[in-house]
Amino acid sequence: MAIPWIVGGIIAAGVAAIVASDDSSSSSSSSARDLDRERVRARLDNERKKEAAAKLAKDQRIASENKAKAQRFITKHKLTITPEELIRANKQDNQLSLQAMNNYNNKPSVRDRNREIELLEQELEGLEIVEKELLRTL
Repeated sequence: MAIPWIVGGIIAAGVAAIVASDDSSSSSSSSARDLDRERVRARLDNERKKEAAAKLAKDQRIASENKAKAQRFITKHKLTITPEELIRANKQDNQLSLQAMNNYNNKPSVRDRNREIELLEQELEGLEIVEKELLRTL
């Protein structure tokens, strides 16, 4: 009777050893899966950070180009407005855009040109009247 108990004990010990080794191998495969998941998550995080940095760099480059263009326009037309105000005015139709237009229209060279245009329009109207009178007399 002692032999079946001994054999049963050996079998039970063997099964316990097998189960213990399966637990350690499953825990190592589980930790390997966890490590793989962590690597994937870290890689995706890095890709998102790179994309965000690239977008930020692009936005900064565009903002710099816009500011330079606005400054050239202000210098060319001798306006009394800052580049930032001009950019904001360009992005949204508000009082700043009206201010930019008024600054441009109040320049002496623009006023002179507008005055010349008005004089030419008046002369043209006079010529049209003369032309109509001449056509009636013929």
